[in-house]
Amino acid sequence: MKTIRVGILGLGVVGTGVADLLIRKTSLLESRIGARLNLKTIADIDINTDRGIDLKGSAWSRMPWQC
Repeated sequence: MKTIRVGILGLGVVGTGVADLLIRKTSLLESRIGARLNLKTIADIDINTDRGIDLKGSAWSRMPWQC
């Protein structure tokens, strides 16, 4: 199965919501698109704020041009 690497630029309300859906609905999304989803990289100015979701498997950066 093909893997799609996803990057998120900005982890405010919308970015956090998208990341949360990617994490919680992985099986449903993967079955619909026919590929694995991998939340690969997150770029945001504030990398220390707790967003209330587990993002340990993703790389973080303050500089999106380096992702």
